[in-house]
Amino acid sequence: EPPADGVGVVDALLRGPNRQTAWQRFNRSIRTVDDLLALAAREGVAGDDVDPTALRLVTRAPRVVLDAARGNETLEEAGVKEGRVVFLTERAP
Repeated sequence: EPPADGVGVVDALLRGPNRQTAWQRFNRSIRTVDDLLALAAREGVAGDDVDPTALRLVTRAPRVVLDAARGNETLEEAGVKEGRVVFLTERAP
């Protein structure tokens, strides 16, 4: 886990519809969308036994939607900014 004051660091807080939360610090130039989706699935943020490919993570402002189709993108490539970012966890339509 990168240091809190490091360059390119994202403090990702994931919130699910069941009020479950998960938090982890990522280096946005190294970690991928798949890493975030795996965290959501592992911590049960979107419910029990949910396949990470069936999830999407959404930020409010600026709105960024991350899903399995963007899995290989780094967080930086996907438009995730440095600092604390809250992602709302949804099941993909």
